[in-house]
Amino acid sequence: MSLVIVGNNDGPLTLLRALKSVSHELLAIGLQKPISNELRRAYRELLPAEVSLWEGFGELELLDYLRDLSPSLLINCFCNFRFKLLLHQPYEVLNVHLAPLPRYRGRHPLQWALINGEQTFGLAVHRMVAAIDSGDILWRTQLPIIRGMSARELRTALMGQLERGFGTFYQNYLAGKLKSLHYEKDDATYIPRRHATDALLTEWHDRDMIYRKVMALRHDAHPAQLVYKFYHLPIAEARLTGQRYAAVIAPMVVRRLERGVRVVCLDGRTVDLLGFDPAAYGVRMNERVGSKEAASHRLQASSPHM
Repeated sequence: MSLVIVGNNDGPLTLLRALKSVSHELLAIGLQKPISNELRRAYRELLPAEVSLWEGFGELELLDYLRDLSPSLLINCFCNFRFKLLLHQPYEVLNVHLAPLPRYRGRHPLQWALINGEQTFGLAVHRMVAAIDSGDILWRTQLPIIRGMSARELRTALMGQLERGFGTFYQNYLAGKLKSLHYEKDDATYIPRRHATDALLTEWHDRDMIYRKVMALRHDAHPAQLVYKFYHLPIAEARLTGQRYAAVIAPMVVRRLERGVRVVCLDGRTVDLLGFDPAAYGVRMNERVGSKEAASHRLQASSPHM
């Protein structure tokens, strides 16, 4: 069965590594967006000279490219455009999704899973159909989530599982040994795409959720941000504390730390939010944080007013 793998970043590379010891007929690797020279070298080290590495395309360009190759199977590993015309071609299309489908259909599942406090998470390979992440699930695997994991760390763990298990999956697929996994329609869940402003800390009703959000986003391009007056203060780390309060009507600073603040949440529990110098921003004890008025300004703090 002739094969083309497409995707972004290290997605196709992980599948390529998984297939090293498995018989396969690879025609090409396609990367939707151009990659770094270092990553390109990693691809070329594994690819036979006759197998092309193509970078930069949308659906129409990919469709034209595949007409000349005539593959039997197309596997997508992280292209982020909707497949439409590609789903009506003579080859089957499979998709790798870093979530344990049918749960967490959609974009940014790792961040949502960690913020939501999932105890386990996983990945799935499914047949692609028009509805997002809704085709027959052919393979699914899960792993435990470690408290304080970031989305990057969870992704690394899942990609390791993908590399270890995809070769066996592919052999079983070729041998016709796979059956679609059964699930009830009510099991399916969807998640919204995250935006930069979703990094603002707003979940003050739940101290543990604040902690999970900070830790989940700490390696992201948009880490968690604490709204204080008109500043958006970047938070690099959070620590749970045992200090408790009663009759809290608003989240507020209860202690200034060397590189952050301790905040009491509406549930009366406290959390240390670290990553900035509180003196530089004039942060004071018993000041409220995360106000709607401040959040509405959506200002990025770069340096304090001195």
